[in-house]
Amino acid sequence: MKKIIKTIATLFVFVVAVPSIAGFAITELWNSILVAVCGFAAFGFWQSVGLFLLG
Repeated sequence: MKKIIKTIATLFVFVVAVPSIAGFAITELWNSILVAVCGFAAFGFWQSVGLFLLG
């Protein structure tokens, strides 16, 4: 039973938590740096998650 809970928790972290945190970080960094410096278009959260998953 403990192994199942540990497996579910690990899957949750890698499927939900990591892409969410990375998406937030990519959104903030992209919008604060590249938009101001290079004039690129601003990213939304889901675009950032997609960029993270493609990378």
